[in-house]
Amino acid sequence: MKTLINKITLLALAAVFTLCTPIDHNTEVLDALQQERKNLTQSEAYYLADAHKAGTEVYSLRLMSQDVSVNYKIASNAVTENAYAGNGYVIYFELSDDVKSAFPEGTFVYDNSEKPEAGTFSNAYLIVLHDGAVAADAEKIRLIKGSVQVTKADKNYKVAMDLTLNNGSELELAYTGAVVAADPTFVRESLKEETLDWKMTDFSFKCENADLDYDGKMDVSFSKLTLTGEGGTVVIDDIVDVIYPIGEEPDRLAAGTYKSADNDFSTGEIYRGKLYGSYAINGGDTSFDRIWYFDDAKVVVTETASEYKIVVTATSVNGTTITATYTKEAAK
Repeated sequence: MKTLINKITLLALAAVFTLCTPIDHNTEVLDALQQERKNLTQSEAYYLADAHKAGTEVYSLRLMSQDVSVNYKIASNAVTENAYAGNGYVIYFELSDDVKSAFPEGTFVYDNSEKPEAGTFSNAYLIVLHDGAVAADAEKIRLIKGSVQVTKADKNYKVAMDLTLNNGSELELAYTGAVVAADPTFVRESLKEETLDWKMTDFSFKCENADLDYDGKMDVSFSKLTLTGEGGTVVIDDIVDVIYPIGEEPDRLAAGTYKSADNDFSTGEIYRGKLYGSYAINGGDTSFDRIWYFDDAKVVVTETASEYKIVVTATSVNGTTITATYTKEAAK
């Protein structure tokens, strides 16, 4: 089985911290920001464990206005985050707490030390995007002091921020809505639910035998099916199959029905042990691709004398339904 390593997480987070060079603020931009400060509508939060090696539980929180998007990519079988795009602004900071929770509540004051203590926030910045800016075209402004208050009522959080920028200007911002702290490796997909129907023009198929209990004997074969088309790419990873002799691996998935399952490793199942094991990505060549992570998937393969057909039906984490169909007529 493929496993994730800490280096992937560190690379993903490093991309966030090096988006653009800090600069002094633009007064006109900040004035507009103050007028629009009620438009913080998107949140992303990640549990970073003891990221500062200070004996604290650390959570990152990114709050974004409604017209900002994030560039997500699939690279080396890992989800990475590269930049922001659009018009609006992003607030980022890390909260340090002394207990592990769904997301910490309380009042946190700014701490710029190498090992921020519990009850503080750190690594804070504001990014302003305008005129469809991306990455280096955006303005990044450091925060130097202030407080962040987090409270929860029912399922929603309220985050009230009283911040001071690097030139002494003060900024008050607030967010009310859901906050879900995820593993930082699993970058969130778009919140918008959609129904997509893609016609696929090509596929690739690879399989590899695996020793699940490390006893020196191969137990099952894991296969990876990739469908490509004009609409995008669909990847179904870790399809459990029978063991194939080395050198006799098939070049395509056999006829049958394959469904998502949890940890059974039975033939005909699609292992659902990692969030992004199966996913779809639109385009693939554009800078700002959208990604859907499959919470559930089914692959139906039919083969007759005249046709080989693959139909993938999947539901993503956010409720988007994607159907991908590949059909190949037999040569006459």
